[in-house]
Amino acid sequence: MPMPRTLSAWACIAASQLLAACHSMPEQPAAPPTAHAASLDSLAIPVSAEANRAVSFTNKRSAFYYTQTHRNDHPEHAFFRGFNIAGRRIFSDYQLVVAGTALDPQGATAIAS
Repeated sequence: MPMPRTLSAWACIAASQLLAACHSMPEQPAAPPTAHAASLDSLAIPVSAEANRAVSFTNKRSAFYYTQTHRNDHPEHAFFRGFNIAGRRIFSDYQLVVAGTALDPQGATAIAS
């Protein structure tokens, strides 16, 4: 009479099947990363003040920074504005000052070289 299999026996069988399947797969060499120096100017994307696009940067885990290019006035996204880590707001807004003068994001432009 066959004995009933326990959960640990099933887990052992599943793990061995998985290992056998992974071992039999041919190795694919990883493509080398293409390295090239990017300048800040080459990363610029011109956006008009009328377009006022949303901008978000994330570490794809728990941190993100959200803003808009010229003014933070989107009624549905205003809550997300700023830098957030694990659900905690680190800051909501900031101000850049150059030579004692505050820069106004509404007047931001891309400068072509």
